[in-house]
Amino acid sequence: MEMEKESSRIVLDRDRLEYYLPHRDWALALDSVTYDLEIKDRLTAIKKLSATDPYFKGHFPGNPVLPGHWQLELICLAGAVLCGLMFPAQNGYPILTSFEGMKLRRPIKPGDSIEIRVAFLRQEIIHRNTHYFLSGAIFLNGKKASSVEEIHGVLVT
Repeated sequence: MEMEKESSRIVLDRDRLEYYLPHRDWALALDSVTYDLEIKDRLTAIKKLSATDPYFKGHFPGNPVLPGHWQLELICLAGAVLCGLMFPAQNGYPILTSFEGMKLRRPIKPGDSIEIRVAFLRQEIIHRNTHYFLSGAIFLNGKKASSVEEIHGVLVT
């Protein structure tokens, strides 16, 4: 388990991400996360995609493309890690309840390395439950491949 600390940054590898996410095996789809301790409301995750990743199986045979719902899932996974880093005393995991403004701009294919960026918007207590609101985007070769304006998740213990 590796948690690398570089000055004001924390880099979490897959083993360390298991602390923040209940996902395992192929569903733990992030390779690493970088969190800046000075800019606490944002983080960046990295995913290197392979032709053997199960997300591509059957999704356009001969011309595989990462499905839009997996792009949303990658953004949500990064957002869950961000919430865990920002609010370490809160036990549980945020789960997706809704999203707005999803845009898919360019195809993501096997062999691509993508950067997932998420930003914390706000936290609210609604009916005694903790709710998180975030935004996120996936970048491919420095260009925005997809984005979601607002993700809403609720903390589940």
